[in-house]
Amino acid sequence: MSIWDNAVNTVSSVTSTGGEALETVVDAGCEAVEDTVETVGEVVEEVVDAAVDATSDNLGEEAGQVAAIAGGVITGGVEVVVTLVGHGSTIIQDVAEIGSAALSGDLPGVLAGMLNLVVDVVAAAFDFLRIPLIVVDAIRDGYQRWQLRQFVIRLLAERFSGDDLDAARAKAGVDPGPFGFSLEGEHRVLLLDSAKTPLYEWHNDGTLDLYAMAGLLSLDSFEVSQRIRSEVRRVDENGVESVWPVTRFTIAEYLDSEGEDCRLRVYAMQRNVIAEKLRTARKKAKKLGIRLSWNDDDTYAHFREYTSQQISTKEDFQASWDSFSVFLDNHGLRNHTVAEQDTVVAMGAFHCPKDSHGHEFNGVCVGRDLEDDTPLIRRDSDGDPIASGVIHRDRWVTWWSRFILIHEIGHFLGLRHEGHSPAHIMYTNAPDQGTSMIDVTLLDYFLESEPHFTQSDAMNAWRFLVDQMAECFTE
Repeated sequence: MSIWDNAVNTVSSVTSTGGEALETVVDAGCEAVEDTVETVGEVVEEVVDAAVDATSDNLGEEAGQVAAIAGGVITGGVEVVVTLVGHGSTIIQDVAEIGSAALSGDLPGVLAGMLNLVVDVVAAAFDFLRIPLIVVDAIRDGYQRWQLRQFVIRLLAERFSGDDLDAARAKAGVDPGPFGFSLEGEHRVLLLDSAKTPLYEWHNDGTLDLYAMAGLLSLDSFEVSQRIRSEVRRVDENGVESVWPVTRFTIAEYLDSEGEDCRLRVYAMQRNVIAEKLRTARKKAKKLGIRLSWNDDDTYAHFREYTSQQISTKEDFQASWDSFSVFLDNHGLRNHTVAEQDTVVAMGAFHCPKDSHGHEFNGVCVGRDLEDDTPLIRRDSDGDPIASGVIHRDRWVTWWSRFILIHEIGHFLGLRHEGHSPAHIMYTNAPDQGTSMIDVTLLDYFLESEPHFTQSDAMNAWRFLVDQMAECFTE
């Protein structure tokens, strides 16, 4: 290692340790406050929803409609508080991220952080101006939830009878509640371990850049738009990960010794990033009448570990398989039955497969045939479901990338791109997908301030569930 390299590593290691410590403390504090406020808000929402359902069931549809509107006023007030606290927390974290990146000598991180800050400040100002509309939106959501529940009750009665109907109503949360199809989510973040994979070789041949992936000064790459919030951790001889942030000295020690003197683990996503994506998916799925519950909690991310899936080949790292189903099969994550379809396997990855033009997807759903008007579970030649699941990656801009996972889960529930605008979660800018940048539904964007599912999406998802996953209702 040259004198210049030693000097760079020394300065960068000292300053980056301080920056990482500052960012960790700020992130943990802000997220603790935000998560607590959101948890209280969700409890209030559950109580209101239960009261609306009980009113509708016992006093009739007219009373249920009135209760849904009144409940919307209550939840709207709570949502105002949750929204403003969330924006304040995000802006403070953006500032801490910029400071940490600057101390680490991570210029792309500084640029990405500054651009994220601009986006988040604009979003906060936008929501502040539309506070009355937040309440209006909550009233609309409450009423549409009531409408969807009535639709599901009728749909189940048309499809099932006898004991099957009773089982289906229970699965749908109609009788007893709470309302919503119970969808289990099994999320795993991809992990590389230098004990199994020669990461120094991958670094040297340009497959990855360990410095950049650790959010440190890198002299080998400069990425902003393709930047991912990955994490690198040092591991001791007992396999225990260090609580201290990795430094340039640590990575240089690993590279110079070709893995002999140091062990590293690289995660595709940081813990707070995983939590953000899981939480967004769980909250947005409620609009579909889906009660999505993950294997890992999406609150207080800095104080917990997240389920990982270790990989060791470039094929898995670069997602260069013919299909994500191959990966699921190779790792024994699916059993090819209809009954398992009420569990969505989601993988937080370093990369996603590429299209026919060589462009990398942001996320992919497999196991669904969405080409025709009637969505189907994709099956093999024996009639069994192929391995199904979703894969997603992190992208800049961070505000936007949190919707990738729930977009792919929408596909898992049979939803297509057609008929959607940028105001909708199921929108894509890919050509020939039947979507439009200009649409009257863009007015919805002003009402909700972020992408959302439509009421038609919710009804179509339930039609898919009842038609293609009937076994999940009755077993």
